[in-house]
Amino acid sequence: MAKSLVEKAPVSFDINNFSNIILTIDPQYLTCYKETDDKGRYLYWDQFKWRVDKNRDAKKAWIVTKLVRFTKQKEILLYDLNSVTFHFCTPDSL
Repeated sequence: MAKSLVEKAPVSFDINNFSNIILTIDPQYLTCYKETDDKGRYLYWDQFKWRVDKNRDAKKAWIVTKLVRFTKQKEILLYDLNSVTFHFCTPDSL
């Protein structure tokens, strides 16, 4: 089987695991990360992890970034084969 072109993120948010993930958030990271990086780029995990400061934990930074994106997500009436609703986040930088 071929390897995926994009590395799977370590954490994905959904309504079922939201409360568990919130408990893992490091408050120090809340003011440092938003839905895009400092240059306004909406990065996926495979690129994001390389742009986190060396003195910070990339996974913790990703959790905060995903939380911000999760709170700003919008849903449309489009479903995948497992009946999961399609959602997206429009960053403020746009």
